[in-house]
Amino acid sequence: MMPGAPNHRLVLFPDVKALLPSWMYKDWTAFAFVRSPEQRLLSAWRDKVLRSNLFGFSPATHAKMHELDAFLDWLEDQDLRLAEPHIRWQSALFNPDRMDFIGRMENIQKDWRELAQKLELPRASWDLPHINASTFVQLVSSIREDQTLRILRLYAPDVQNFYPDLANAPNSRTSAFQDVKGA
Repeated sequence: MMPGAPNHRLVLFPDVKALLPSWMYKDWTAFAFVRSPEQRLLSAWRDKVLRSNLFGFSPATHAKMHELDAFLDWLEDQDLRLAEPHIRWQSALFNPDRMDFIGRMENIQKDWRELAQKLELPRASWDLPHINASTFVQLVSSIREDQTLRILRLYAPDVQNFYPDLANAPNSRTSAFQDVKGA
């Protein structure tokens, strides 16, 4: 249940409109929130490689993967349509064409408010609590432009579907990858 929304149920399914007959969901709103490819990849690298070994690398390979370029080399050999969900293309996790609304994590408060208004949710549910205060500003700003370009190439379907502005200005990180702490 949504906070402050006793008559609304939030149902999470990857692609519910593909699973059910249309008469069952005609009054439903399908939505998703996506994360910028660069922030998402850096988060996965930090949490699933630097802090753990989710991908089961040998000790020697795992040590090499602590270098972002080595991890990007490895990613270039993966099928990111079918890869482990933390590194899979977001556009492969759900069908963007079946969504009624797609928001961005970088604008989550603004986009959630817009969605809540469209759904006519009670005003009390319009503001999300700020639970995870971590930011990636330092990590994002420390990577080189060639690494950014590699990430954008690796995640081209996500750039095309959700961040087309990055395709035109990949080195203007501040627009899409800024600290959203005060949003």
